[in-house]
Amino acid sequence: MATSIKAVYESLMGNNEEEAITFSAADEIKMRDILMGIKDGSVSPKEAKKGQSELKEKYGKEYGSNRRLIGNTIANAGKAKGGLANNKTKMMRGGTANGKEHMYSAGGNVTDNLSPGLKALNKTRPDVVKKILGK
Repeated sequence: MATSIKAVYESLMGNNEEEAITFSAADEIKMRDILMGIKDGSVSPKEAKKGQSELKEKYGKEYGSNRRLIGNTIANAGKAKGGLANNKTKMMRGGTANGKEHMYSAGGNVTDNLSPGLKALNKTRPDVVKKILGK
C-alpha cells in the first residue's frame, strides 16, 4: 500500500474547502489507526468505540465528515484509478521446431515432426522439404 504523500494529501483535502479535514494531524492519525484497526481486526470494538467517542466529543459536528473522508481514503487505497485491467493471457515462448520459434499460451510442447531422413534432407535442401510437407 505505497501511496505518495501528495496523493494522500490531495485525497484528504478534496477539491473544495468544504471537504477539507479539520482534525489536527495527531487526531487524524488516531482516526486512521482506529479505522485501519477495525478493517483488519487489530483493534477491539471497545477500543475503537472509546477512541471514536473521544474524537466525537472534541470535534462535534465536524467529526462525521472527517471520519467519512478518512474512511473513504482508506477504502479507496490501492484501487485502480481507471482504465482497463490487463487480464489478457500473455503468450509464452514455446520452443523451436522445424527451425522456427513457436509460442503457446495454454501450455503444451512443440514437437519436431521431421523424421531423421527429412532432417538430413532439410540441412541440404530445405526447399524440397517444404514442398514435401506442403508449407
